[in-house]
Amino acid sequence: MQHQPGQFFARDGRHRELVAVRAGSRHSSTPSVVWRKPGDLWRSRCCSFEAWSRWAKGAQEIDPANLALTPAVVQFVEDLGYAGVCLRTGRGLCGVKSYLHTCAVVFNIGCEEHGGRYCYASLAEAFHALNHWSGAGDPPGLWIKLMSRSEERPGPGGNG
Repeated sequence: MQHQPGQFFARDGRHRELVAVRAGSRHSSTPSVVWRKPGDLWRSRCCSFEAWSRWAKGAQEIDPANLALTPAVVQFVEDLGYAGVCLRTGRGLCGVKSYLHTCAVVFNIGCEEHGGRYCYASLAEAFHALNHWSGAGDPPGLWIKLMSRSEERPGPGGNG
């Protein structure tokens, strides 16, 4: 198995993201691996390439581009802070996440970013919208704003 930065693994209920593979450092010529837990963007850990290979050998690789909704994937995405994780046609992996002033239906969830989010005034509204949305068009309800990489626009519940 070739190890590349950005790969995600699950094993025994633990989830890891491979951040970097280092050929060596000024202190050691031994290759090392930098990894972190999902959602833990500010704290990474380092181990020898050999130790990482032993751990990853028994782990399941999680491919964000070709996800099946397995318990490991659901747990991985929940560890990122999402709830109600599901797949929606054309929108990929979706879930609900609380933000400072709103709650959102988030679509095309990846490990460090997402495709976009529909902001709602309450958690109940966001869950209701996610549960009644097929992935086509906009979700139901009075969403306040759509925020995505390619588009930003007010919704039916927005103030203009």
